[in-house]
Amino acid sequence: HLPSWRYSPSVNPIRLKLAWLRALGVHGVLTLVRHRITGHRSAWLAAHQDLFKGHGLELGGPSALFSQRGYAPVYPLAACIDNVNYAAHTRWEGDIAEGATFHFRDGAAPGRQFVHEATDLGSIASDTFDFLLSSHMLEHSANPIKALHEWKRVMKPGTFGSIPAKEHHFA
Repeated sequence: HLPSWRYSPSVNPIRLKLAWLRALGVHGVLTLVRHRITGHRSAWLAAHQDLFKGHGLELGGPSALFSQRGYAPVYPLAACIDNVNYAAHTRWEGDIAEGATFHFRDGAAPGRQFVHEATDLGSIASDTFDFLLSSHMLEHSANPIKALHEWKRVMKPGTFGSIPAKEHHFA
C-alpha cells in the first residue's frame, strides 16, 4: 500500500516515486517494465470492443488506463464520453468547467463535464449512457454501494461498466 502522504504538496517527488516503487515490489516493477516495452493491452477488451462504441460516462477521468496507449484503450473506440469530477478544482486537473469541456481524445468533439459527488448524479437523466468507466475511484468514495446504485441508474439497461479497482482487478 502507498503511504498516505502521496498527494501532499510538501513531499519530494523523487522520494514519492521511490516509495511507490518499494510498495510495488520487485514483481510489480518488472511487470510495469514488461508492459511498457511490449505495449500490454487487455485481451478481454480486444474481444469486446463493441461494448464501448457508444456514448459513455467516466467518473474521475481522464484516465491514462483508457487512453490510446493505456491498458484498456476505450477512448479511441467511443463515439463520445462525458465525465464526472467531484469538484470544480482538483489537484490533478486544476480548474474544471462544466459543459462541453471534457477532452477524451484528440480530434473528437468534447464530452460534457459534470461536477458531482459520485453518489449523487442528480442532473444526469436515468438510462442515458451506453457504458461507464471509472479507474481507481470507487475505493475513495465514502459510500461505494450508493455510488454503484447511482452509476447503474444512469446506464441504459443491459449496458456495461468497466471499474478497475486496487490490484488491477476489474469489476
